[in-house]
Amino acid sequence: MYELVVGPHTVSVMMNGDEPVGGSPFVCNIYDVSKVLVSGLGSSKVGQSITFTVDASQAGEGTLELVVTTTKSSVKADVRARSRGLYDVTFIPQESVPHFVNITFNDEDVPGKKLSSNAIVRHETFYYCHCSFIRKSFQMRNL
Repeated sequence: MYELVVGPHTVSVMMNGDEPVGGSPFVCNIYDVSKVLVSGLGSSKVGQSITFTVDASQAGEGTLELVVTTTKSSVKADVRARSRGLYDVTFIPQESVPHFVNITFNDEDVPGKKLSSNAIVRHETFYYCHCSFIRKSFQMRNL
């Protein structure tokens, strides 16, 4: 077993054990999609914004993509960079249906970050949020 270290690495390719292949050594950038963290996702009412943070600062070089959808359509999400690799994401639920947040890094799914949110279900005078990640779920109440 070895430790995955993100960042630039040099790879030397030899032919017949002692002859460098043309262009060698090569530089490649190593990334670790499991180091993308999501925090701050909470509950909201219909028409009230939800803001959470995506931190890819320790994941290495790459492209972060995020899509918020319902079963019927895409939901506009505003992504603002706080610093290199650190983003605030805001969206406004327009209807009381499950919302899904899908995040990829270099076209790979970010583990455990697919979110299904029923955050916007009205019951009497309370609004309930049920958010489930692939590996864990929690319930919150917004008074």
